[in-house]
Amino acid sequence: MDVLRRNWQFRHVYQHGKKLDCKTVIVFYLRDSHGVDSTRFGVVASKRVGNAVKRNRAKRILREAGRRIEVRLAESKLWLVFIARPALLEEPYRTVAADLENGLLKEGLLKQEPNSI
Repeated sequence: MDVLRRNWQFRHVYQHGKKLDCKTVIVFYLRDSHGVDSTRFGVVASKRVGNAVKRNRAKRILREAGRRIEVRLAESKLWLVFIARPALLEEPYRTVAADLENGLLKEGLLKQEPNSI
């Protein structure tokens, strides 16, 4: 899994990409950015989510959800930024993963899987 690391990469996705609102996460995505040949993920948890322990837990949950959906992405050249909402920590992992999958399915970014959760 390739990751977004630089500030300009996050800003580029925010400014030029599209926004998707889910119950537990906000997703910004950008198609085919800068000739990149693979999908890249970025994860953000602001202080609104909670203290450092809660923010790190939220980021771990989102990273794992990203790994889980990576093989099902409909396109191979996406930049995705997952932003944790405070509600993320109140839900179990399976609910968060399902919320993210449903949102990406509605946007057409994810291939349908017959036995998804």
